[in-house]
Parts: sequence; structure tokens; C-alpha cells
Amino acid sequence: MTGERLRVTVYPTDVSDYTAQVYAGLFELEARGELSLTVRRSFDPRLSAPHTVYLEIDAPGLSTTRRLLIDLIDNATLQAPQSLTLVDGYAKRSLRSTTETERSDVRFIPYGLHYASRSGSMSAAQQSVLHWRATYRGGQPYGLREKLEVAMQAGTRWLRGRSAFSPTAPMQIAAFEDARFAKADQIFFATRVYGPDEAPLAADREVANERRVALVRALRATFGARYTGGLRPSGHALENYADCVVVNPDNRRWHHNTGLASLIHVNSTGLHGSTGWKFAEALAQSSCLVSEPSLDRQPVPLADGEHFLAFHTVDQCVAQCESVLLDRQRADELRHNGHAYYLGQVRPEALMRECLRNALVVAVQGKSLQVGEPSASAV
Repeated sequence: MTGERLRVTVYPTDVSDYTAQVYAGLFELEARGELSLTVRRSFDPRLSAPHTVYLEIDAPGLSTTRRLLIDLIDNATLQAPQSLTLVDGYAKRSLRSTTETERSDVRFIPYGLHYASRSGSMSAAQQSVLHWRATYRGGQPYGLREKLEVAMQAGTRWLRGRSAFSPTAPMQIAAFEDARFAKADQIFFATRVYGPDEAPLAADREVANERRVALVRALRATFGARYTGGLRPSGHALENYADCVVVNPDNRRWHHNTGLASLIHVNSTGLHGSTGWKFAEALAQSSCLVSEPSLDRQPVPLADGEHFLAFHTVDQCVAQCESVLLDRQRADELRHNGHAYYLGQVRPEALMRECLRNALVVAVQGKSLQVGEPSASAV
């Protein structure tokens, strides 16, 4: 974005880990002088839903304000279908080829890889204002008293959480990133299983659980001390898969530092085929990512063999990890390419820069953005 700056007005509907990446990107772009950002209270309930962000874009050379709804729920269901007739673009984290997202009257935008992060450019006052303006937090509607309490707590959390490891807020962007050449020949896979009380309606709950348990057992049996990880402790995990439980995954510092030090990150898809934060975090940490393929469309497609190594079975996962350990040159290429993708497409300011550009593209073209379609050049 060059020349006169974009003017972006954001109407917070949910301030949580789900939406943190959006706000981090917007505040980073403002700090870089690429846009002018205003935060206002959401005024239309049709544009307000948990795990979404509504914003308006005024671009130089365009006489009409463009309206964008960003849907960050991690499944293919539209979180704010009531907004479809009111916005010029609908950016969806889990955008897939489903009946719901093939409507010709809606301009859909692939959002990109998602993870929770916060901007180091955001002040305590800005953090408090963001929470004060919000309608929801964690899917629950605010009352007036709660809005005041949460806004004050947000500023306090910001002051206490300026270090990389804050137990009450996402980590700063830079804390995830590591482009060091040397990493230990370790394989890292720390995950969770879902109990009946956590996902009672998910038809694929047991399938996801058994797949993750099989991965833990196979990686541990094959690689021994070169494998680090296991299942997060929970009642369901301890009752059904006690041999796979590891104590540390609830410790953010351990999880982060182990990931930074490991050459290989293994990732599995979640419920409803969702792509979790670990996919993006592994690219940020400049690790070799071995993962089940993402079902979600990306603004720039991820290439198997270039940005990550895909697997569909437990045996394929083990084989991919072995191939990386045996070929250091290939490992270095995967790390370089994956981290470059992160810097250009996933880092919050890069992702939001592309998302805003694509919102202008679909508004001008009057149709959804297609896979591989150029963005900025079309505006």
C-alpha cells in the first residue's frame, strides 16, 4: 500500500484469542504508517457475532466505503450469516468448497493461517479501548459493569504481560519467530484429546482422538528420545490414554521453548477438519512442518514439499520425519521456505495487509476471490 493511507474503522465484536491476530495486524500496520485506524462501538447486531471482526475500509481513489466481515471460527460453518447481505466482502478462516460458501451473491475471501498473537505496538490505553468497545468476549455478551471491569483488566494485563510469556494474553508476535540455523534433531508433537463434555456434538471426535493417540505412540516408539511431546493432561486422557499423557503441555513456556528448539513439528487436523494454530506457529518458529494437509483455502496456496511435508496416515508421518532427519539440506530448504511463507502471508501485519487488499479486490470485481487470483494488482 503506497501513497495516501487507507482509513480503517474497526467495530470490535469479540476480543479474544480468536480475534487477536486481526487486531495485532491492524495495530502493526498503523504503527508502520500504512493505515489510519479508528476503533468504534459495534452499532448493528447483524454485524456482531462471537469470533468475528467487522471493519470498514476507505481507500484512496474509491468513493464508497467497503465493508468487511472477518469470520475466525475454525469450521466451515458461517459464523455471521446474517451479515452476508450487508458487507462487500466476507473473509473466512475455514473457507472450503461447501454449499454455503458457493453462493454467487456473496464475495468470499480466504483469510489465511490463524494463530493467537499480539502487537508490541499496542498501548495499554488502546488495549482497554478495544475491550471497552467490544460486544462479546469468548462468545458471551458483555453487560455494562463487565465491560468496565474487562477494559480495566485489559490495561493491567497489558502492563503485566509485556514479556513474551503472559498467562492471560496471547504472546507477542516476535516471541514466536526464530530463524536460527541450528536446531536439535528433535520431533515435537504435543496435542490434546477431546472428552464427551468438551465436544459432545462432534461426530469426528473419537476419530480425531484415536488418530492423535496413534501418532504419539508411533513417534515415541520409532524415535525414542528424539521425540518430545504427548497428550495434554485431562480426565479423559488419563482415563483412556494414560500411556500417552505428558505433564508439560499446559505450561506455555515449556511448549514454546520446546517448539523453538525442535527441528520437526508434527501437526494433525482438529475437529471438523480444522487447521489449528500449531500450523502457523511451526512456520513462525522456522521448523520443518510435517502435517496433515489443511482443508482450508489460503490466499496463496501452501505447497506440499516446499512449505511443509504432508501425511495422511501414521506410517506416512513417521516416514516424512525420518526423511527430514536423514537429509539436512532438505530440512534447511523446508525451514527457509516455510518461514518465508510465514513472513509474507501469516505474520499478522502481512496477513491483514493482504486481507484488506483482497477485500478491495472483491468489492471492485463483484465476485469471490479465486484460488491463485492476484490481489493487489487488481486494485
